[in-house]
Amino acid sequence: MKYLLFLAMLSLWLQCADTHEQTSQTQQSTTKMDKDKDVNQEQIDTKKSEKPNFRYVDGNNNTYLITPTSLDYQPIDQMMSSSGNYDGGEPVTKEIDETQYAAIQTAIEAAIKNTAAHIEKREMGSGWISVKGGGSYKIAYRAKEKAEIEKTLKGIIEAE
Repeated sequence: MKYLLFLAMLSLWLQCADTHEQTSQTQQSTTKMDKDKDVNQEQIDTKKSEKPNFRYVDGNNNTYLITPTSLDYQPIDQMMSSSGNYDGGEPVTKEIDETQYAAIQTAIEAAIKNTAAHIEKREMGSGWISVKGGGSYKIAYRAKEKAEIEKTLKGIIEAE
């Protein structure tokens, strides 16, 4: 029963998380990727001169909102956890500098560019990248790029 409640609440949260416009853009990008199976390099290349916002959901469903100047960690709690036991800790919002943002952007771009790490349907333990004004990418549980994103984000969150 907890699992069904979790799925219903997660579904509702995901529906409300983006504005209607962002959701439409993400759905269009995802549909195009599903049909073509050929990721257009121009679409995913977030060029170093551009500084897009990202949303990353890790394998435990903790959410990281990344802008060029901030990192917002929104952890999952026991009530929302599929196991009923996992707790992602306390929410954290940190200012980040250009070097930290560049490290995050590099890790995320590596995951986006490695289409072999992409999966069609999000599975337990997988990662999920959303690029504002870009696409949405589901990253396999065991992908090294997923591990690198999470290592980079956790390193910044835990740094004093």
